[in-house]
Amino acid sequence: MGSLRIANILVDDNSAFHVAPAMYTRSTCVIVPGDKPTSFGIMSRGTVDFTTFFNALSVCKWRTYTVAQSFSLHLELRGAACAYVQTHAQKLDLKASQVEQTQRELPASDTWQAVDIPLVVDERDVLVGFVLDVQGALELRGSYYAADVDDACVRPVELAIATTTFRKEDYITRNIALVRDQIIASSERAAGHATMHVVDNGRTLDAEALAGDGIYVHPNPNTGGAGGFARGMMEALAQEVPATHVLLMDDDVAVSPESILRTWNLLSLVRDEWSEAFVAGAMMSWDQPELLWEDGGFMTDAGVCGIVKDFGRESGKGPYVPQPMTSARAIIANETFVPSEESFPALTQRYAAWWYCCIPAATIRREGLPLPLFVRYDDVEYSLRCKPRFMTMNGI
Repeated sequence: MGSLRIANILVDDNSAFHVAPAMYTRSTCVIVPGDKPTSFGIMSRGTVDFTTFFNALSVCKWRTYTVAQSFSLHLELRGAACAYVQTHAQKLDLKASQVEQTQRELPASDTWQAVDIPLVVDERDVLVGFVLDVQGALELRGSYYAADVDDACVRPVELAIATTTFRKEDYITRNIALVRDQIIASSERAAGHATMHVVDNGRTLDAEALAGDGIYVHPNPNTGGAGGFARGMMEALAQEVPATHVLLMDDDVAVSPESILRTWNLLSLVRDEWSEAFVAGAMMSWDQPELLWEDGGFMTDAGVCGIVKDFGRESGKGPYVPQPMTSARAIIANETFVPSEESFPALTQRYAAWWYCCIPAATIRREGLPLPLFVRYDDVEYSLRCKPRFMTMNGI
């Protein structure tokens, strides 16, 4: 039995954090990002709640999709004394509450101290998290949630990220740097088992300067999204160690490397019955990053795309209302909402959009490549053809 890191506690120094910090923490004091997403400072006395979209652990999903059943929290701290208490939330809760008899006093220290805390998980829990009541300035680094699993249950995962770009250098070069620095060159389990294939439909990237250390740049004719992603799939299956999974990702997104790490960790522990499922990543709003734009879609018989997780309105009434993932109610509902077939008769025609969609290599070998056409909805067609199950999770 081993303890495996599955999700980092993070405060990312990006626009999402600075615009919508409550996606990461709810705090009565100032939080300052460090030089890595997993290092940050709490600058004064106050209370910091980590039961949020990025920093709560979706135990209901981990226990459903994977062999993990028991969990712990690893904290590394330096500075003032603080009090710890675990939190949890269940399906009908409007907010998280504290778990009784989980309080723990953590003493002040001028040097780094590591603390491992077992998490109390009820079978009804949707999320678990924690609160720190700090007495002064406190630094955190390298903190994470872990799962206790039998080593024999851990699957080998070789994740290939395939992204197609056409003259969007500012976006794609940033994402390449994030993948290289925070995944391939990291100390995570995924390091050494992740590659990135950039298919350059515009042939404008400096392939020689950008490639290396698991990053591959492939100049390509302008074959559109379908052709570019098809090339990425082909390269992923033909690389020196063939990919077990291919993560398709748009070039013009602000990707969270932590989402990719959590996807890799999820795949490494996935149950047999979910092993051929697609991992569908949520799309947030660019201007209002707390708003969940889409987390799984479906296509009607009339060819109209719909939103699966439409829990912000009464079913079938009115337009879709994006929900803020700064709301405790929303992050709970996002993990538990099950649309009815009465309200959504086309749910048999679900799809995962290719802004973030992870597909098992076995499915690609069995079902083939995307349509060789320069068309819209290539991602919808592929899901309808493959008819997979879908895994989604807060923070991915």
